[in-house]
Amino acid sequence: MQYLQKLGKALQFPIVVLPIAALMLRIGGIMTDSSINTALTQNGNLSGLWYIGSILSAIGNAAVGNLAPLFAVGLGFGMSKDFRGEAALVALFGWFALTGLMGVIPQWYYNNVLLGNAPIGNFGNGEQWAVQHSRILYVFDFSQKLPGGYGAKYNIDMGVFGGILSGCCVALIYNRYQDVKLPAALGFFSGRRFVPMVTALFFLGGSFVVAAIWPWFQLVLQYLGYGLGAIPPLGAFFYGIFNRLLIPFGLHQVLNTYLWFQQPISGHLMSLDGVALWRIVDGTLQWAQYTLTPDGHLAAITGWNDTGITTTINGDINAFLGKMYANSEFGLAGGSGIFQAGFFPMMMFGLPAACAAMILSVENKTKRAEIAGILGSAAGVSFLTGVTEPIEFSFIFLAPLLLGIHAFLTGAFAALTVGMGIRSGFGFSAGFVDWAISIKTSWDMSTISGALQNSAYKVIGNPLMILPIGIIQGAAYFFSFKYLIKKLNLVTPGREEEAAENAKKLGKVVQTHAEKKLAKQEAKMATATVGSSTASVSAGTAPVNTSGGITRIDLAKDPQGATKMAQIIYDAIGHDNLVKVDNCMTRLRLTVEDNTKVDVDTIKKTGVPGVVLTAKNKGLHIIVGVYVESVSKELSRISGK
Repeated sequence: MQYLQKLGKALQFPIVVLPIAALMLRIGGIMTDSSINTALTQNGNLSGLWYIGSILSAIGNAAVGNLAPLFAVGLGFGMSKDFRGEAALVALFGWFALTGLMGVIPQWYYNNVLLGNAPIGNFGNGEQWAVQHSRILYVFDFSQKLPGGYGAKYNIDMGVFGGILSGCCVALIYNRYQDVKLPAALGFFSGRRFVPMVTALFFLGGSFVVAAIWPWFQLVLQYLGYGLGAIPPLGAFFYGIFNRLLIPFGLHQVLNTYLWFQQPISGHLMSLDGVALWRIVDGTLQWAQYTLTPDGHLAAITGWNDTGITTTINGDINAFLGKMYANSEFGLAGGSGIFQAGFFPMMMFGLPAACAAMILSVENKTKRAEIAGILGSAAGVSFLTGVTEPIEFSFIFLAPLLLGIHAFLTGAFAALTVGMGIRSGFGFSAGFVDWAISIKTSWDMSTISGALQNSAYKVIGNPLMILPIGIIQGAAYFFSFKYLIKKLNLVTPGREEEAAENAKKLGKVVQTHAEKKLAKQEAKMATATVGSSTASVSAGTAPVNTSGGITRIDLAKDPQGATKMAQIIYDAIGHDNLVKVDNCMTRLRLTVEDNTKVDVDTIKKTGVPGVVLTAKNKGLHIIVGVYVESVSKELSRISGK
């Protein structure tokens, strides 16, 4: 439980950067999107907006495009004992080392294993590599058209999981070796300077193990992506589940890469160069016959019939942005966006509702207000832009069960959305902005499905149906999250201490301890005299201050308040009883030898809202409030811990 508390706190460091960064990235993307307005280019009439958008995109991409190193730094710093900058720096070095080694070692192992002319997938037009490559390590690089085929792109990428793994491993190394002492000749490398050397050796050896295993995970997921692409609604269900379950490891991008950018999709273009290539005449759908210029633009429409011209585009995102109506399968609605549409209800409604559930599950009102600020902004970003990592990484490691619920609900509602014939897509992610931009294309697809398959698709398949589906999905998220958090006492943001306290109350050992402590306090009160200034503690500890003259300390108004409170707390704990000083946003998190020796009443007289005993006699949490950082620093300075 203590490790989860620390992990939850550490994850907040990188997470708080993401909401504003994601918002800037999406706004910048709109301001530089020439498909919205052809003047939005560097040299167009709206070049001023284009430059502003480019600046906003650069700021946003600094975070969203570098999630892995952000998590490495945040966890390296946050999981270290003393929150020193050295731990963050070494964690970044560890991530660089892991990333570099994973670009080399897997090739050493597998460069000549499973050689083939094409990666895993059904490439119906006979696409192949110009030369053979390992199907474990490489995918198509469609930007390289070479004699005899396409180029190959190295595809081994650990994503965010690589950053999390690097940060946690470096924190363990740092905590273990930060105080090591070397012989005098090597004294310069003692202590914290020894950590980078151990890190280099650790990652060198560990990368050989990771490199042997990781590529096979990615290969399995490539096969999975190929299978999911063959069956639309059922594929959307399993894709939604696997996509969310793989997020902690960063492997969801492997599925995404195949389905979004490589899967061959055949169908009819609905428009080209702004000219519609379909029409409905007397209730019958007709496709245009047309010719193209040498550079691929529309030359002329030569006629209309029910067959039109079939073309192939690689990737679901590319097909939707290219306004392709994909051929229907199994009598269901056609259209591209099958592996995108199901994310809109979840990102716009589901996860924001989960945020509301987590906020309302925090019992402490002060803490709830702070968590509401963090999760509230993350919910707004998810709704607007479809960036969900700030929400998901706030609970997936603390309460993995909620990740399972999240994955199942994503898959179930994705299948419902696709099964109803809704086809929506995005250029960035499945937020409100992309939904609004895609409405025209989505509406055209539902109209075509209504004429081609079943007239009901024109109603139930139009993009406005995302809204009622999203509301239902939001309700499912809210009530399931709220119920499970309370029923199973799950750890979520703001509930780290509450969960620990509740879990402690359930144990028989804890109950016995509480009864003994109460009896001890009653005996102490019975023998205490008015005005006594000290009370004896165990041998070897400093005297505990139980002075009846202690008054409430106003940390906001008293310049010396933090120092006074820290001294009283130090005396009340016992100088030799205090082991470690730490804090979160509102609480001092202290490790002690024995929390039954702490004079809780004296600490409460300073005006702190509460004192919580945790971790089987070894933990002490003192609720201070927003000025906890000042008190923590003073207590560390006074105690040297």
